Amino acid sequence: MQMPNCSHGFPKTLFVLAIIGLTFWWTQYQGFEWGTLQLASPSTITVTGTADGSQLNQKASFNATVTAENVDKTVAVKELTEKTNSLIEQIKNFGIEAKDIKTQNLSVYEYEEPIYTQEIDMMYPGRPTKTEKKWRASNTVVVTITDISKASDFATLLMDSGATDVYGPNFQAGDTDGLERELLAKAMSNAEEKANLLLEGSKQKIRRVLQVSEGYMGSTYPIMYKSALPMAGGGMDLAESIGVEPGSQELSKTVTVIYEISR
Repeated sequence: MQMPNCSHGFPKTLFVLAIIGLTFWWTQYQGFEWGTLQLASPSTITVTGTADGSQLNQKASFNATVTAENVDKTVAVKELTEKTNSLIEQIKNFGIEAKDIKTQNLSVYEYEEPIYTQEIDMMYPGRPTKTEKKWRASNTVVVTITDISKASDFATLLMDSGATDVYGPNFQAGDTDGLERELLAKAMSNAEEKANLLLEGSKQKIRRVLQVSEGYMGSTYPIMYKSALPMAGGGMDLAESIGVEPGSQELSKTVTVIYEISR
């Protein structure tokens, strides 16, 4: 019985295998990723991790409005200018830098003021006997305080400054980047802890993270230990400083993590 002659095909096969081997070695040397062959979708588990924290508020803003009225428009505007400049000077003398002071909502308009020649009933005032045209001018000064310890004294200054309307303080946390990074790391740890807890007894474990999505919530909770600031009635001589407390801003970080799991 004569055996088939394979002497010609065998060297060719070795040559092909050598080429394949060299190609694989070269691609690995160059850093190519071949990936993995996956015949079925991996088993996964999806969990949500959360972390809460708080940061003391570091800033406060106040709005103080000054007004002037006169039958002469020029006189009303001049009086407003003097009041505004006086208020800004008091604010600067308090130690507030110019960069933290701005004016807004400048308004000048004419209106008719009703005049009653007889004593009026507050519930049924009736019709005025005549009206008088006047000009009203107003300007609002917005101030940001970066030293929270001075908020109470500054509130008192505004109430005694002659401003007709005072709003504030509006507390802000300022830069929260450091706290947010810390909470994000804690939220990821919380998610992994929950996943491991759910996998207990299943003989499966976390292999890797497939997907992460983040959510963010934030809210401010100022704590007021004394009465809130009056909203109007500037020019009062306040014997005692108005009590204000900055409180803190509560921050929460939430992440949703999809893990691949296997035995």
